[in-house]
Amino acid sequence: MMSYKEEQKVIRRGVIIAFLHEANGQTASADMLLAVVKGSGVPSYFDEILEAVNWLEKKGYVATGGDNDVVLAEITNRGKRRARNEIRDEGLRLPDNGF
Repeated sequence: MMSYKEEQKVIRRGVIIAFLHEANGQTASADMLLAVVKGSGVPSYFDEILEAVNWLEKKGYVATGGDNDVVLAEITNRGKRRARNEIRDEGLRLPDNGF
């Protein structure tokens, strides 16, 4: 059984992937992702968003860019597959009803 903190990480990652998929290939800043995740009801801090984006990048679900002040994320083809539930990964859970 996952701890509450781990459960929040899994949900946070899913919200980010779902949002980027709905954004139709547009990039999103970490600040925007923070607002989206918080708006979906997942308590989050900026550093947790950066951690989630880093995890998603390592898994090949997003590509990142930007500089020290602005972190940008864009969904990859693999990320799109995960957002459509074509790939299983227990490290993230997609929102049931969107966000």
